[in-house]
Parts: sequence; C-alpha cells; structure tokens
Amino acid sequence: QRPAVTDTRLRVVTTFLPIWVFTSQVAGADAVVTNLLPPGAGPHEYALRPDDVQVLAQADVIVQNGLGLEGWLQGVITTVGTHATLVTATDGITVLAAPKTLVFADATAATDSTVDPHAWLDPVRAEQQLVGAGRGAHAAAPGQHHPLDGCPPRQYRGFDAHPARDRRVARDLHPTRRRQIGRAHV
Repeated sequence: QRPAVTDTRLRVVTTFLPIWVFTSQVAGADAVVTNLLPPGAGPHEYALRPDDVQVLAQADVIVQNGLGLEGWLQGVITTVGTHATLVTATDGITVLAAPKTLVFADATAATDSTVDPHAWLDPVRAEQQLVGAGRGAHAAAPGQHHPLDGCPPRQYRGFDAHPARDRRVARDLHPTRRRQIGRAHV
C-alpha cells in the first residue's frame, strides 16, 4: 500500500515484513505504514526499484531492523536526501552472536558481522523490536503525540507478553544451545 500524496497521516516506511508487522501494530490506523520490499524479497541484498526511491523520499520515518541486515539502505537514504527520521528497531536490544556462516536462500555466505541480525525470530527479542519500532516519532516532530510513540508491549494490538511462556521456551530449548537450528524467513 503506497500512501496517497494528500494523506496527512505520518508516513512510515519499513524495510521488510517483520518490521512492517511490528510497526503496523504500533501505529494502527494513525499512520500509513508502507513496506519497502515486495512479498518474497529478502532484506539481505535487495535491489531498489525507482518507485521505492520515491517512497523513501516522501517518508517521515523509516524503520529498519539494523544489525547490518539492510546494508544497502544508508547509501540510498544519503542519495535520496530524505528528511525522514531513521529508526533502528534493534537499537538497545540484547543480540545473539552470529554463527561463523549464515545461510541465505540456498547459498552460504561468510559474514563479517559479530551479531545475528535475525532478532525477530526470537520471541523475547521480537517483543523488544516491537518497542524499538515505536522509537523515533518524537524525533520526527518533538513535543507532539504520534502513533509510533513507545508504550508497553502488552498495549499493542495482538501482541501480548507472556513471561511464563518465554521462560518455559528458554528452559525447553536450553539443551539445544550451541547447536544449529534451521530457520527460514522472507
């Protein structure tokens, strides 16, 4: 969904699906949240289309995952010269160490990153990213209330914190520490 030029709501652009889901939950109908990557495209090595550049140029806020996942984004933002506030959803969260190699699609690529950028795959870190997706609204327009202002995660629509469940999952997964667990995302 591309925002209409006459729409006066906050224009938020997210980089890929999990970040769009978190940001949409925070913003609700009070902002137009547009996901940059089309369905099926991954954030690791995305090639922007001309209309993507226009969407970025018109954004008030751009929300990215961070942790080196969208390495292509900063150069585009600089080139476009957007006035948007860049928000990194993973700022301030506890991250996991990256394995020596990360597998993307059907190819294996070495990474120079020391952290695993796939924070949204962990329920605890996903909740932290949900809060992180709400950062930056004050920077976009200080002193005003915005739909992306942070609030406790239990207040977000459809995303409830379950500390007991999280502890049980962590306990049950403890024997798998330091073992490779397959994961896939788009």
